[in-house]
Amino acid sequence: MDRDSVRRRVAGVEAGGRKVVCAVGTGPDDLRAVATFPTTTPRETLARVVDFVRAHGTVAAVGVASFGPLDLAQAAIRARCSPA
Repeated sequence: MDRDSVRRRVAGVEAGGRKVVCAVGTGPDDLRAVATFPTTTPRETLARVVDFVRAHGTVAAVGVASFGPLDLAQAAIRARCSPA
């Protein structure tokens, strides 16, 4: 695979409370692979995401969307903050 095609290929991950959707492609009109699986434990879910992305070769970047708020320092999802 040439270097330019690797630079253009990206992965996207949408992590929800019940399911995770992963995709690899060069853009929204060129998805090479898509997978959906249930959200389980953090360890199991993240392992499935990593396995999916690795199975499709080198990517230039990974974008992640998740429910939140996220606490990156603690690698945790915190209870929602509700405005008073």
